Amino acid sequence: MIDSAKRFASNWLAVATTKFSGPESWKHWADVMIERLPEPPMWIIYMAVANSLDELFKALGERLEQEDYSAGYHIPIGNAKLGYHYLRYARGDYTLQEFLLIAGDEADGGSGDLDCEPVYDILNRVEIAKDDPKRIAALEAETKELFLPYKQIAERQWSELQSELVGS
Repeated sequence: MIDSAKRFASNWLAVATTKFSGPESWKHWADVMIERLPEPPMWIIYMAVANSLDELFKALGERLEQEDYSAGYHIPIGNAKLGYHYLRYARGDYTLQEFLLIAGDEADGGSGDLDCEPVYDILNRVEIAKDDPKRIAALEAETKELFLPYKQIAERQWSELQSELVGS
């Protein structure tokens, strides 16, 4: 049974908008839920046939409005998005400069709690130090430390989504 207190729709929206994973993942997750649940909710059925971010957003719309923000479970989607972007950087999808630019934009205009100034400060120092591997390594370590809480949020959410696939 789908736990109504869990923010599955918000989690999938964060995954999808950051392109951490695409339609194949959310469709597979929805298909497994449809097979498992005696009466799957309509949002999951719509999710199973959503082929784009727009279609996914439409599928999740009502569920996003209903998700439970009580009991301290609410995590701003911007924090999760920062974490998913960091995970994409860590797997090599972005250069450090690309990641910091994306993260700075998210921090500046998103719903998370990270101030954009430390992100842009690191970005500026990366641009100055681009030819100095030692300084770049130190800035990579500083970036890792700054984004650790957001990385942990994304890892926890992704783990929750994946654990539903095995029935945990």
